[in-house]
Amino acid sequence: MMMMTSGTMMTVAMVLLCLIFGTASRIRTNEVQEVMDGGQEHWKYAAVGKDLEDFVRNVEKNREVFHAHSLLEYNASLVQNGYKYATFCPEKWRDRVENKGVFVGGGAFGKVYVAKVDCSPTPATVAIKVQKKDAETLAEARLMQELDHPNLVKAFDHEDGPGAGKLSLLMEAAGGGTFEKIASLSKTEKARLIYEALEGVSALHDKGLVHSDLKPENILLSSNCRESKCHSKLADFGLTIQENGRHYIAGSPLWMAPEMIRSHRPRKSNDMWSMGVVVFEILKGERPRFLQNARTVEGLMLSITNQRKGYTPQDSSLGEKLLKGLLQPDPVWRDTARQAADVAKEWWQSLSRGAYEDMGRPRLPVCWYSCRTAGCAAKKKNCYQRSIDDGAVCIGSAADAGPQNNRLIEITIRNRLVGPLGFTTDTGNHGLVTKVHAGSRAAWAGLRVNDVIKEIQGVPWTSLTMDKRQEIIRFASAVTLGIVRR
Repeated sequence: MMMMTSGTMMTVAMVLLCLIFGTASRIRTNEVQEVMDGGQEHWKYAAVGKDLEDFVRNVEKNREVFHAHSLLEYNASLVQNGYKYATFCPEKWRDRVENKGVFVGGGAFGKVYVAKVDCSPTPATVAIKVQKKDAETLAEARLMQELDHPNLVKAFDHEDGPGAGKLSLLMEAAGGGTFEKIASLSKTEKARLIYEALEGVSALHDKGLVHSDLKPENILLSSNCRESKCHSKLADFGLTIQENGRHYIAGSPLWMAPEMIRSHRPRKSNDMWSMGVVVFEILKGERPRFLQNARTVEGLMLSITNQRKGYTPQDSSLGEKLLKGLLQPDPVWRDTARQAADVAKEWWQSLSRGAYEDMGRPRLPVCWYSCRTAGCAAKKKNCYQRSIDDGAVCIGSAADAGPQNNRLIEITIRNRLVGPLGFTTDTGNHGLVTKVHAGSRAAWAGLRVNDVIKEIQGVPWTSLTMDKRQEIIRFASAVTLGIVRR
């Protein structure tokens, strides 16, 4: 599970892409500007149709979704202090999740927020996807919870809410952005991350599943690749289905396989063509030529199905061999996920001398499960577990959507600038007061053991480093704490 500070969470916005809709557009105040020549940015969004005519019609409807999505991102970028529980978090999780969610992407069908799990000394960051509750979103939630592979985004839980008719999906936060970001990395890193993405595809195919919407926006990076070792993770399983399990056309036009357009059947080979286009974009810095000149959806579909000749390698490298195996118009000659992953692994190993390190499975902090057992949410209290050996305790009042439940007790400690204020907090940056010295200024002001400090001088406690808090305490004539009390 990726760890983030509050500052990092804010910078993640517009970088961690929504698991539904993809790339943030360039936005000017009161204006949305499409970024593809001819205004085809909405071709990057998924659509479904009972036949090709219906599919094309629904793709064009996505033009409105694109505009709504862009305006949504622009308006969300103006929210400086994050969204409150009523926007992003079901009631049953509020005892463990901080009452501040940062919008990171979304559209007409769902929105994604990141928030901190603050029930443990080392807070973890999770993503919460809020969408309309129906049979399809429930199926996606259950599928994501069943999947357990390091190269597939993991869902931990789902709950009704917030609000009527909504469903929220609790997922690992893959905060490194989307797959197109690897284009600027070294060839070795590109090869490794492409290999990992193909391992994710192979894991799905082993279960008889077809993703149906593979594209750069649906392959996430676990962390910032410039700052730490990142990993590839497939996301957005809203169109995932058993092979040959339906008879209609679905996917995002720019990455759609020729046989999907012709037969309207989900096949594993569809995913491999999509990955071929993705890999081409990463390695060449542009889309294949047959995708570049179309000006209508019909023209795009015709250009894809008119492909008769497979990709011609430019040299004898394994990267070119990988492209040749994926970009075969006839699915009979196209590599399977296992074959492609093996080629990608061989390619990476030819460039790197190091052994591959499995990143392991994402996990929630132990406190998530302890707090659920403690039932703090039902008591409208926050939950905290100092260590694995300690039990979970309910503290304070869980901040709710209404202002009457979101008030803090304000305590002002007069500062003589000599000696400490007389209280100690836990080492986990949670703000839990563990000791108040008898006769100290903090004791005289009314601070108690087990109070939880949420703010200092009006600034969130967890957003400040220890040094910054010490600086405030040392030089302020009066220190005002906002606390919640057990």
